[in-house]
Amino acid sequence: MLMGVLRCGKDGCFLSDDARCRWYSAYEEEMRTPAERFSGRSPREYIRHEIYTFAAQAMELQKKLGINSEETPGSAIKRKSSQ
Repeated sequence: MLMGVLRCGKDGCFLSDDARCRWYSAYEEEMRTPAERFSGRSPREYIRHEIYTFAAQAMELQKKLGINSEETPGSAIKRKSSQ
């Protein structure tokens, strides 16, 4: 059933070159296709949007708490608690 799809050897089983190319192609198509469950965005656009949103919220919180961008969270907490 899996003849030609898997390539097995001493290091384990892997997709054949042809199967890997088909899998990558299907994956890329899925990542580019807009979907209702992602508010009409493609999965890749949705992931990028969520990362940017998270980063913006983290930077806003950092600014609100007065944390220097060079500090680690631990050093910022120590500095704040010693003030």
